[in-house]
Amino acid sequence: MPRDPDHESFRRSAEMARFTRMGNKALKGRTIKTVFYLSPAETGLDQGGPAIVLDDGAVLVIQSDDEGNAPGVIRYIPSNDTDRAFLLPRI
Repeated sequence: MPRDPDHESFRRSAEMARFTRMGNKALKGRTIKTVFYLSPAETGLDQGGPAIVLDDGAVLVIQSDDEGNAPGVIRYIPSNDTDRAFLLPRI
């Protein structure tokens, strides 16, 4: 990795490390309490999408991009049986 802080890959790796720390601080050790679908009215879009409620009351809203232009999908891939993988789609 380049050591020049102005180099694009240096900035990107620093950004990934920062968001990794934020994600771990907020999510590591949390328990999923329920999964539900937001309605199109709740998303303000033409489609609803999946959301996850954690044990601390936080809600993870799955989006297609960082601007929230559309609901996203969740792909579930079990660690021991990839034949059981499935999607929670946009609806």
